[in-house]
Amino acid sequence: TGWSLILTPWKNLCDQLVEDLGTRFWAARKWSPSVKPKVERLYPKNLSRVLKKTDTDWILVATFATLVSIFKKKKTQYSELAARLAQVFVDEGHYEPAVEWGQAVKQLQRPTLLLTATPYRNDLKLFRVRKEDVYNFTHKEAVDRHIIRGVTFRSLGVPEPADKGLNQWCERFADFWKSSERKSLHSEARAIVCCAKMATVERVNRILRDLGLDAVG
Repeated sequence: TGWSLILTPWKNLCDQLVEDLGTRFWAARKWSPSVKPKVERLYPKNLSRVLKKTDTDWILVATFATLVSIFKKKKTQYSELAARLAQVFVDEGHYEPAVEWGQAVKQLQRPTLLLTATPYRNDLKLFRVRKEDVYNFTHKEAVDRHIIRGVTFRSLGVPEPADKGLNQWCERFADFWKSSERKSLHSEARAIVCCAKMATVERVNRILRDLGLDAVG
């Protein structure tokens, strides 16, 4: 019972979460709650209106910056919000570099679940998560349980190019991408080509499209 607060670092992820929690999240899990929660984006500017809601089945989605702003500038309403919450979920939970952000979450004094698929922060600083409260789902477990596909690496036979070698590299990649070998890997395969400079991104995108691939930069 009570409201749920979902926090994420960036506004574009907020928009995605609001949309997903409207329908897709529940449908993907074949789960229909008895009362489907209503979802709303939370900002400092709409906090007063949100706190007037009487329903108990709300999911609020906000950025870290929004919660810190409310914590610092709207203390009374921050306390009112905390009192309405039953639980807090933190998406991209490894983004916890600021003391203010840690305080803003902890002083809600509500059960909080930190979620991340980016395991480079292992120090658990500021949140001081107890070892018995940490769950690591390893890459091997995810592959074994078919949550993600296994990864194999294949060389294109052409080294990573300097600017002058981009055409040859793109041609070799296009040959592979159009081959029966690639088509046998996965029916909806995608590729990500990473470049060091924006100018290179633009060149590679143009070359790949000229070679007949559906590329976007």
